[in-house]
Amino acid sequence: MHEYHLIEKIIRDVLTQGKEKEVLEIILSVSDSSGLDPDAIKLYFDEIREKESRLKDAKLSVRLVATKLYCPKCDLDFERVNKSFFCPKCAGGALRCAVNRQIHIEKVAFKS
Repeated sequence: MHEYHLIEKIIRDVLTQGKEKEVLEIILSVSDSSGLDPDAIKLYFDEIREKESRLKDAKLSVRLVATKLYCPKCDLDFERVNKSFFCPKCAGGALRCAVNRQIHIEKVAFKS
C-alpha cells in the first residue's frame, strides 16, 4: 500500500506540471534498496489511470537503479554491490548519497 500513496503523489505532480495536457509516458527510477515493488507501482498506476482521463493513454515504465552510497572516511561515491552498505575500499560503513532517492520521475511526455 506504500506504493499507492507514492504513485498517487507522483501522478498529482505530473498532472500539475502538465497543466491540462494529456500524459503519454512516465518513466520512473526506483532505487534497488527502496523496498518498493515495481509491479505494485504499475498496478496502482493502472488503478489511478482509470479514474483520470488525462492518463487514459499513458504508459508507465519503472527502472530499477543501483543505490548510490558515500564513504565519508574515503570520500568515495560508489554504487552498492551485492546488497552491501560497506565501502569497497576500506570496508567501513557507507551512507546513502543525498541525491539518491527511493523513487523519482526521470521523464514525462505530454501530448502536444
